[in-house]
Amino acid sequence: STVTEICGRFARHPMQMQMPLIVGPLAFRSASENGKEAIRAACEQCGIAYAVEGSDSLPENGSCVLRVPGTDQGLEAAQRASASAVEISFDRKSDNSDQHQFADTIAAVRKKVDGQIPIGLSLGPENVRENVVRAVEARADFLVLDLVPVETDSEPAGDDELQTPRLSALSSAVVALRKQGHEEPIPIICRGGIRNGADVARIISIGCAAAVLDH
Repeated sequence: STVTEICGRFARHPMQMQMPLIVGPLAFRSASENGKEAIRAACEQCGIAYAVEGSDSLPENGSCVLRVPGTDQGLEAAQRASASAVEISFDRKSDNSDQHQFADTIAAVRKKVDGQIPIGLSLGPENVRENVVRAVEARADFLVLDLVPVETDSEPAGDDELQTPRLSALSSAVVALRKQGHEEPIPIICRGGIRNGADVARIISIGCAAAVLDH
């Protein structure tokens, strides 16, 4: 069975998918309104989820991850009830210590959605074990692990060498969750450098619950 649920330790309703795939927000950025509707319809028909940024419109049906920044604007966007899950992202390039205030931000977003849907935290491949520990302590329901280092985020997707996913980061995240006894309760969603079904199968075999396709 390929049915996948992103459950929440502290959420009342899981996000459900027929397959462990999520279409990422990059697919929507250059699409027309008709194109966006076509992507949403295709995802719903195939039983997979899709992710949108906080400013994008949300669907009436289907599974949708709403990605919001860990800011006041992000908190307001998170209250949009038609999302199936919320992913909180912090600026990985910033040295501001506020990016590590995971607990307060997650608690604020959870209050906005009345504890109904899972709240996840976006992490990069840098300092994975330390950030996974922080995420667990902050009561995150799931993790979204970017497998591409921050310095290559702006590189063209066609550059195979720079866009190669850092699978060691996923292994480190799985080990960190296992040591804390949270490998099963806290699923990991991976994105970055994932090109095809073989890549998806590879990361799922390591311990990922679902993959974001974001070309």
